Amino acid sequence: MDADTIRNLIEMTLVSLSVLSPVGTAIVAKVGDSMADKIGEDLVEQGKHIYTVIHQRFSHTKKPEESYITPKILDDFIDNPKLYRPALEGALIDILQNDPTFRQQLSQTLGPVQQIIVGKRGSAIANQLKTNVISSNQSIHVEEDGLAQDNVMDVSITNKQDTP
Repeated sequence: MDADTIRNLIEMTLVSLSVLSPVGTAIVAKVGDSMADKIGEDLVEQGKHIYTVIHQRFSHTKKPEESYITPKILDDFIDNPKLYRPALEGALIDILQNDPTFRQQLSQTLGPVQQIIVGKRGSAIANQLKTNVISSNQSIHVEEDGLAQDNVMDVSITNKQDTP
């Protein structure tokens, strides 16, 4: 997995976890629209699930170079995301680069992954990646001399009550 994909995975993880912070829960609690309430509830549930997955992995560090990675890093981030973001990012980078099993587990926990991968001298033209899952990961990776053109990436959340 390349550095950009790991960075995207970490960013999605941090966003999902930040809804569990005091600021995040206050924002979710203030939302008034019924669809927004449902999305907020889903985000909190997803954040709790991601927290559990990461907490379990941080509780079972396997290598001496991972000895600094403890669940406290995760808990500190939940308490103050702005202050502890660099510590959690560093821990996640170290683990995600070296543990493909955890990387896959975290990716699946975050939601569906839709990718277009263009190999050397390959092309991807006018493809559509569409989903209605708010926590999905869409990406296009183009290798040397590849071409990606006129592709559409869309995450559309619709209120089912408003559709006929």
